[in-house]
Amino acid sequence: MELLIVIIVILLVVIGVIVALGKAIGAPDPKAMSVAQIEYRLKTEFSWIKRYLRLPIENQQYESLRKKYRDKEKYLRELVLEYNARIQSVSGQQKSPSNNPSPRAP
Repeated sequence: MELLIVIIVILLVVIGVIVALGKAIGAPDPKAMSVAQIEYRLKTEFSWIKRYLRLPIENQQYESLRKKYRDKEKYLRELVLEYNARIQSVSGQQKSPSNNPSPRAP
């Protein structure tokens, strides 16, 4: 029985350390993410913001939720900027060969 309690306590401590490290590290940098990861992250961040905005006004007033909402909005802007830059660079690479056609021999 004591062994079981020790195992449960160790698991709780490990989970607590993992959560604390995740919060300390923060959200991943959009510049280090692939396009698929950015798209997935955009989807999850948008869904969190939609859920927040569906809350009753009195529940939106909690300071911790407001702070998290502002942080997520800021991060979402960073994601959108990086996503748009990647899409423009890909579309620019695809257009560049067609804009400069090679000269044809007579």
